[in-house]
Amino acid sequence: MFCKHCCKKTDEKNRFCGFCGKSLTDEEEVIFFFGPFGVSVCNGRYAIFTWKLNNITRFELTGKGIKAITKSLFVSGKDFNFEVPYKDIISIEKYSTPIPLGLREILGIKFKEGENVREVSICSSSGNIRRAYELLQNNSKTI
Repeated sequence: MFCKHCCKKTDEKNRFCGFCGKSLTDEEEVIFFFGPFGVSVCNGRYAIFTWKLNNITRFELTGKGIKAITKSLFVSGKDFNFEVPYKDIISIEKYSTPIPLGLREILGIKFKEGENVREVSICSSSGNIRRAYELLQNNSKTI
């Protein structure tokens, strides 16, 4: 078997290339993730009186895009699940919470979903939001 990244011969039993370290499978590699605990997500711009899902959504930034995975026993989270390739992101914005208490920030993402434009706001710790914002800025060509 040959690595598709560096073209060197590798053992089929390995999951990663011994020469370049890249994945030998077609699975998406998660670069950064955060949540579900300490994360609130809402459709539209984050405000005090908007419907939010708290502590049930995990966000993953991969080499291809960003994913939101919501799991709950009581609330249907399908409206908050999404998988967006970097090329479909229209804009990203990092801003403070409406009541700046604690070390939390908000990441607002606008993206194309079919023919429509959708906006999602994610509230989490400042460290998570800053890292996600940095990765989205570096990977999104349109921003």
